[in-house]
Amino acid sequence: MSEIRVNTIKSEDGTQPIAFNKGINVTGVVTASSYSGTITATGLTGTPDIAVQNITGVAATFTGAVTYEDVTNVDSIGIVTARGGLEVGAAGVGGTITPQGNAIFVGVTTVGTGLTLADNKQARFGDAGDLKVYHSGSASFVKNTSGGLFIDNTANISLRVNDAEDGVQINANGSVDLYHDGSKKLETSATGVTVTGQLVGVTTGGTASGCTVGVGTTSTILGVTDGATQNRFSGILAETAAIQATNITSGTIDLANGNVHYFTTNGSGATTAAIKYKGGNNLSSYMKVGENISVSIISKPNNSEYVNAVTIDGAAVTEEWSGGTTPAEASGAASSYTITTINITRFASTGTPNSDYLVLCAATNYA
Repeated sequence: MSEIRVNTIKSEDGTQPIAFNKGINVTGVVTASSYSGTITATGLTGTPDIAVQNITGVAATFTGAVTYEDVTNVDSIGIVTARGGLEVGAAGVGGTITPQGNAIFVGVTTVGTGLTLADNKQARFGDAGDLKVYHSGSASFVKNTSGGLFIDNTANISLRVNDAEDGVQINANGSVDLYHDGSKKLETSATGVTVTGQLVGVTTGGTASGCTVGVGTTSTILGVTDGATQNRFSGILAETAAIQATNITSGTIDLANGNVHYFTTNGSGATTAAIKYKGGNNLSSYMKVGENISVSIISKPNNSEYVNAVTIDGAAVTEEWSGGTTPAEASGAASSYTITTINITRFASTGTPNSDYLVLCAATNYA
């Protein structure tokens, strides 16, 4: 075997690189300050800096950082695995996919064909995830745990069933409509509410409110108080009568129980008709200025018990008696009945019953 040992090999003129036109096979270490051309090698070792245009290989392992400069696209046919997360752009500016699989994007995230979440996986909104939207597998939920929940739209809003059957229709700058089985039953307007069909049940939590039945001069007002109708139509107008097995002095004249009070036990001597409402001194809180009520007290005086005074909400009022004389004693036979009628008209709202009410009274005896 021949062996050539030299320190330096130069070109013929001593300035140009030497060309090995047939190639060169080196089994040892090649050390070069620079290299130009194509290289085929079974292994590269050491810590050289290599600047190349293209690298084609079966596999490459990098123990340090791999930096891509001025790369428009990274084309990977297989799966790209990032063990320590993936960061796009500068930290806090672009986006990050953490090793745990959490995706954090500072800018707008655009999903092209759709976003799919499995059952009971929530889409959360807000710093604390206060708004949650999810599907349980059998039902869908929109839950909010902080502040109000608003649905805003510049046009109409519809709540529908099966994409076809209207339930609630909110029209922009217009009516709010309620439907039953796809048929409109209630429509609001600037002047009130239009009901299609029968209005069933009237309740209220307000004070001295009611319901008007009919149109124009033929309408009738039904007073509704404390969630129960005080008047009703069933062919005739029936009025509730409170029947108490006691006398006027021991009983209670509470208008929440009706405007007619029948005391079935004989009384004795002069007594006061104490007008109350809802168990206490509440009539002035419910009766409005311009309203009138008539109270009928049926009693069995037995030649003794009679009404000669009236109080409203526990305060004495000035009564005007029919005939101009305040009763001073009972009249009629021992078995007779007496109806004491008290007509109360409210004309002011000073807070003092004697200054707010006109009270007209009459006593009628029956044998």
